[in-house]
Amino acid sequence: HGDHVMAVNDLKPQNVEEAYFFISRSTRKEVKLTVCRIPHSDTFHVKGCSC
Repeated sequence: HGDHVMAVNDLKPQNVEEAYFFISRSTRKEVKLTVCRIPHSDTFHVKGCSC
């Protein structure tokens, strides 16, 4: 979609697999994602998105 995950819970993943690993191993109720948006790219949506 043109979005780049820069960090997961303030940890910088080296690749997509590591980002998924950080999310799956999190013990927090919520996960913080830092995303870099490429100008004029498609909007990132998830299932149940309210935007």
